[in-house]
Amino acid sequence: MLRKQEPVFWPYKVMYMYTSDSNPVPVTYDDQELLSLIDKYLSEIHGEFSYKGVCHYIVNEAKHNNKVEGAPHTKYSSSDISIDDGIRISKILWEKIWNKEIIIAFGENLYRGIGKDDTRFYKLI
Repeated sequence: MLRKQEPVFWPYKVMYMYTSDSNPVPVTYDDQELLSLIDKYLSEIHGEFSYKGVCHYIVNEAKHNNKVEGAPHTKYSSSDISIDDGIRISKILWEKIWNKEIIIAFGENLYRGIGKDDTRFYKLI
C-alpha cells in the first residue's frame, strides 16, 4: 500500500532561478559598454552577488536594447551568455578584484540561491 506523501517546502526564499540552455547568447556590447553595465549592476547590489547573476543581467539588458548578435528576428530562450562574452566579463570582474572593489566569496550560499556551480562575489565599495 502506497502512502501519500506530504509536499515538502523549501523554507528559504530563493532570490534567483537560472536555467541552462544549449543556445548561449552572444552580445554586441564593446568592452566599455560592458564595464558600464557591470557598474550599473553593482550599484544596485548590496553585498553579495554571483557571476551568473551578472551574466543574466547583461543578457536581459542586451535582449531589451537589441544588442544581441545574430540573425534578424532570432529569439533566444537562454539566459546564458556566450563563452567569449563570459571571458570578457571575467576580465572586468578580475580588474575589480585587483582594484579592491569586490572580493571572491568562497563556498556556496543556498540562502541566496547561489550554488556550487556558480562563483560568489562580495562588493566592498
